[in-house]
Amino acid sequence: MKRLIVSLLMLCISVVAFGQQTEASGTVVEKATNEPIPGVTVLEKGTNNGTVTDINGKFTLKVSSDATLVFSFVGMKKQEVPVAGNTTFNIALEQTQVGLEEFVVTGYQVQRKADLTGAVSVVKVEDAKQESNPNIISSIQGRVSGLQVTSSGEPGGGATSLNIRGFSTINDNAPLYVIDGVPTKTGINKINPNDIESIQVLKDAASASIYGSRASNGVIVITTKKGKDGDMDVSFNSYVGVQGLRNRLDVLNAKEWGEVYWQAKRNAGETPSHPQYGSWKEPIMPSYIDANNEIPAGNTDWIDEAFDPAMMQYYNLGISNSSDKGNVYFSTSYTDQEGIMRYTGFNRITARLNSSYNLLDRLEVGENISVSYTNRTLIDDPGFTHQILFQHPLIPVYTENGDWAGPTDGLGDKRNPIAVLSQNKENYTKEYRLFGNAYADLEIIEGLNIKSNIGIDYIPVYDKQFDPRWQEGTRSVDQNYLTMDYKYDLSWNWTNTANYVYTSDNHNINAVLGIEAIHSEGQGIYGRVSDFLVQGVDFRYLDAGTGEQTNGGWGVESSLLSYFGKIDYTLMGKYLVSATLRRDGSSRLGENERIDYFPAFSLGWRVNEESFMDSYDFISNLKIRGGYGKTGNQAIPTNAAYTIYQPDVEYAQYNLNGDNSTPSAGYRLVSHGNPSLLWETATQTNIGLDLGLWDDKLMFTADYFIKETDGMLVNPPLLGVWGEGAAPYINGGKMENKGIEMSLDYRGVVSEDFTYEAGLNFSKTENEVLDIGEGNDFFDFAPGRIEPGHPVFAFYGYVADGLFRSIDDIENHATQEGIDATERSLGRIRYQDLNDDGVINEQDRQYIGSPHPDFSMGLNLSASYKNFDISMFIEGVFGRDIYNTHKRMTDFTYWNFNYGARTLDAWTPENPDSDIPAVSTSNFNNEYRHSTYFIEDGTYVKFKNIVIGYTLPSSFTDKANLESVRFYVQAQNIFNITDYTGMDYEVGAASATFYGVDNQFYPHTKNVNLGVNINF
Repeated sequence: MKRLIVSLLMLCISVVAFGQQTEASGTVVEKATNEPIPGVTVLEKGTNNGTVTDINGKFTLKVSSDATLVFSFVGMKKQEVPVAGNTTFNIALEQTQVGLEEFVVTGYQVQRKADLTGAVSVVKVEDAKQESNPNIISSIQGRVSGLQVTSSGEPGGGATSLNIRGFSTINDNAPLYVIDGVPTKTGINKINPNDIESIQVLKDAASASIYGSRASNGVIVITTKKGKDGDMDVSFNSYVGVQGLRNRLDVLNAKEWGEVYWQAKRNAGETPSHPQYGSWKEPIMPSYIDANNEIPAGNTDWIDEAFDPAMMQYYNLGISNSSDKGNVYFSTSYTDQEGIMRYTGFNRITARLNSSYNLLDRLEVGENISVSYTNRTLIDDPGFTHQILFQHPLIPVYTENGDWAGPTDGLGDKRNPIAVLSQNKENYTKEYRLFGNAYADLEIIEGLNIKSNIGIDYIPVYDKQFDPRWQEGTRSVDQNYLTMDYKYDLSWNWTNTANYVYTSDNHNINAVLGIEAIHSEGQGIYGRVSDFLVQGVDFRYLDAGTGEQTNGGWGVESSLLSYFGKIDYTLMGKYLVSATLRRDGSSRLGENERIDYFPAFSLGWRVNEESFMDSYDFISNLKIRGGYGKTGNQAIPTNAAYTIYQPDVEYAQYNLNGDNSTPSAGYRLVSHGNPSLLWETATQTNIGLDLGLWDDKLMFTADYFIKETDGMLVNPPLLGVWGEGAAPYINGGKMENKGIEMSLDYRGVVSEDFTYEAGLNFSKTENEVLDIGEGNDFFDFAPGRIEPGHPVFAFYGYVADGLFRSIDDIENHATQEGIDATERSLGRIRYQDLNDDGVINEQDRQYIGSPHPDFSMGLNLSASYKNFDISMFIEGVFGRDIYNTHKRMTDFTYWNFNYGARTLDAWTPENPDSDIPAVSTSNFNNEYRHSTYFIEDGTYVKFKNIVIGYTLPSSFTDKANLESVRFYVQAQNIFNITDYTGMDYEVGAASATFYGVDNQFYPHTKNVNLGVNINF
């Protein structure tokens, strides 16, 4: 009886308790932006009763009246709120370390990072913008695993290049950039870095395949700023700094040059003599270097003359505002970067207007428009640094009359570098750019939106090049020319999408269908005229020339039509599926091969959401993901599929009237077409792991990938049997990249006043050419070669095996052309007889180095204490080989130009341990041949950026009606660690085929800047 009474009592209590439930509802937003957050888990603490927020951040859940609600979302701080009789809750979640990475802009949609199944890296834009680079791509160098940036030292950073996960093709390796939904391949240095809100890097096929034919090399998605909620926000950012040459090459002065040359003559078995230094036992410095005694002998340090510290300044004004009616963001900026090479420079003016407006509750319209103007002055020769380094030191800059001095007898034939720079200072390339989009987004029903987006990228370019008459020493040019070019590139895209989002307790669907049309065209005209009587700047117009006039023009056009679809499905917040399909048709390919399909599929498992992980509450995020997909590449000339002829009166003339004096223009073959060109395609498999510990204070990401490119679009060297005309493009084989990428980030909080962060990323990629097409054994791009079984553009040549140091060395070595058992052969380079046939010849060549690094890494450290902050970024590239073309001049004395200071330590009987060949004026050993002597380890570690800042106390800014004021001092590239002996260890390339070859491009700088950030 007692048991029955107790049971009934407990039942009554349960019924009463059940009856005391309440319905809790509300909205969850991000604290920093006040934007709603879909997919937030809302759980009644201690139970399995829960739900997730919908696309508008709203939720409804029946809970006990004394319950506690737990709100959690990856990348946000977990928040617990007692119900305490309340029914409506407005929750603002605060970001943890991950921040804006939680909302990732991928292919035509926005996704939670927690739901991503592909390899997507998010750049910490605020860290990158601490670097004072006009080109934002230079600032992300080393900050993202798998991203290799070859920065440019030239003002404006226009030659900076980037590839994702190594070299994927012999063809164009540049990624696709998508800026506010508008695709582009160029012109990133025309974007104001301060306008950028976020940068996502889509690295694998699972994340990038929705861009199909343009995504083979990965995709970089850039989103610019929007207006912020609240009062109008006004900001001003500025820095001013000075740049200097990061590294210089030691060369000889005039006296040292004579001494080295005398020794070189003796070593060649000749009696020393020189038109300037005489025929004495030792060289004698002349007083003048010309017969008229007008050019005094100099001792010129041409590096000091040509390179000067240079100023750099940047100013940016931004205004933003937002309300429930819409938002607006406006900015304008000015950048002026003088070049460290005299009379070179870059300046840029930008303006941007981003706005959106909410109409009729369900319709949003908006635009993102930017206009820019850039003006740059650079020497037309990208390898002009070579002219500076090796001009003869005996030549002065000026004659006694103040005219330009130049080479005379015995001093080579290089032009006076300062004269060239000065005469070029009024030449320019001016570019304008209109870039942006306009869109309308209509919500048909809850969760279903249709969007129409029109984008435009219009770039007109004006180029002016005046080549004057000049006299320098014994060299002169009596003719002058003016060349003026105008061209434009115009592309537009029209994209229409339907996006559907469905969210329930256990199911989350995000689907998009779309169609996209892209059209690109370009035209150009040029004119050239000679014989300007007056060479002044005011007369440099085509009408002022009185001599021969020439002109020409060109035009290109291409189109792309695409259909695409993608669906992302999440089950119970822990099982993730994503599938993509895109159909592309391109006018660039053969008529019957224009259409291809690009599918992708990926899976993810959020392990930390499983019940068996409840006891591991320190694991805030654990996701395993994997994907496979196909992407494409169509980056070839628009007319590559067609055979092109053009009229030519010089090489294709006919005398149709029979008088033997009146030729008529005929047509000649310009290039061979290939109507059977197929798509270049890349298939990629990616397996990844995301791990977050202690509320994501520690974040770890790792990816392993295998990427195979098939049907590479390549323009190979043309065999003589083809006759005239350029070689046709072909689908030239297969290439494989595989590698691993890792990143580790930690954020620590010591106290309210002291926080710190550390981030480390690591990348390792291995490249191998698998096939280069039927009938081809290899493609030669000396010093590189493309051959199956080796990395693309691997260096190929002889193996330098030290020096001949004794007559016995010579007699016991294989026969080497030019080498005999005499003293003149001592100190010459010895090459290995690899096939042991007793003769050194072309059969003794092998692969001697790779321009691809073994691995690379970046380390970011930052800390803040009260009003002070400090950050440091270190980047390193390891195991990369560089082909050092500088050594032809720094170590050898075969020409009458300047030599490197290394020749002072060359081999002699008195200096037998030197590894630098004996100096000689005779190259009888053919030591310019491609060999390991020119291969150097290009490993480097550089302190890329160091910033120390101070924010004024609020007690001061409040009185001045300012939100915040921060001052900072910054140093870039101040400390560098490398064993490379060339001018610059960050080697650019005129084209991919010269990857890793140091061709003396514009050198990099080291900078010190002072800056201020003001928010009103």
